[in-house]
Amino acid sequence: MDLFAAQTRTVLVVDPSPTERDLIQSILQKEHFHIIFADDTSSILASIAAYHPHLILLSIHQLAHVDGYHICQIIRKQPHLTRLPVILFGKPKAPSSYVSISGLAGPTDLLIARGRLAGSTDFLVKPFDTHQLVQMVKKHIPA
Repeated sequence: MDLFAAQTRTVLVVDPSPTERDLIQSILQKEHFHIIFADDTSSILASIAAYHPHLILLSIHQLAHVDGYHICQIIRKQPHLTRLPVILFGKPKAPSSYVSISGLAGPTDLLIARGRLAGSTDFLVKPFDTHQLVQMVKKHIPA
């Protein structure tokens, strides 16, 4: 067994934007994470099987007719992936596009609640800074 590979913490990043993927990769590689990418449902599941990531960073935005919430549900239906940390991330829409739900303060709370219902481990609200991203990932992948 390769000692270096055993110590590498792998993060699967799923985002339709090449710019966002490059930014996330740049930030997390400085923290010594190995980054892999996927951009559709079949490549996500194939990447999980091939690389056994320690965490998935999953955009809520549309990826080839399926949003991140639905992909999270697909991942959670796999019995061997129920404990794999999945962090959804995205930006709330304008407040006027949401229906008020008792107990929820606004669009951000609705995103987080929808993420929890889909099975996410956590939710990172955009825009996020470097420190927030790194802290969130390290929170779910101990050194």
